[in-house]
Amino acid sequence: MVVSTYNDPDPLKTSVNDSNFMISVCIENSNTQCYFDESIYQLKLTQQDWNLGEDGTYKVDSKEIEAVRCSHKNITFIPDYYSNLDLENLYCLKNGNFSLEGDFSRKKWSILEFNFVRCKNSTTNNFGCKDPAFIEKKLEGGYF
Repeated sequence: MVVSTYNDPDPLKTSVNDSNFMISVCIENSNTQCYFDESIYQLKLTQQDWNLGEDGTYKVDSKEIEAVRCSHKNITFIPDYYSNLDLENLYCLKNGNFSLEGDFSRKKWSILEFNFVRCKNSTTNNFGCKDPAFIEKKLEGGYF
């Protein structure tokens, strides 16, 4: 096996969209099975653009990217790969149209930040969360 690594010293801005990029994520239970249950957790996904200012501090611009339950109709990039996955238990991007660039050592760089957030009762979710003790037990021993 031959392995080669090339580190681009100044990665260019890359446009990411449904025709060139696909991502799916989930939380797995202790048996390593994905499960999708927004009465237990939700995914909050944010694109962050970091820009180093003249004063030596970074300014961060954030934009939330909506994540939704996957289905075959929102898989447009390499659909054959996803054909055998349990899509109903995965999150996908609703509209994967953003850009990424640079790396941490540059004056300008961007990332995607994934936050799995425990369900917290509110008027937004019609107080539809499971009992906090149940949530704690369900998330215990889980994986991302």
